[in-house]
Amino acid sequence: MICPISQCLLSQTFAIRFENYEGNSYKFWSASTDGGGLVLIRFGRINSYVRELKKDLEYFEKNAPRKLRGGYVITNLELS
Repeated sequence: MICPISQCLLSQTFAIRFENYEGNSYKFWSASTDGGGLVLIRFGRINSYVRELKKDLEYFEKNAPRKLRGGYVITNLELS
C-alpha cells in the first residue's frame, strides 16, 4: 500500500489534514493544491487562529513526514 503522502505527490490535486491531540492544545496542519505547483499550507490550533502559507511542492514533501513522526495523525485525505 502506498503511504498517503506519496499518494498526494502522485496526484494532480490533493487536500490532506493532520491533527495532533497530545498535550493541552490540539493542533492541525493541512496542505492542499489545485495543480498549479503551489501548495496552500494552513496550520494552528483547532478552533482558533489559522496561519496560511503558499509554498512549493518540495516544502510539502519535506515537512509532511515530519508531522507524522511528530505525533500528528492523518484525519482527512482527498485526491483527484
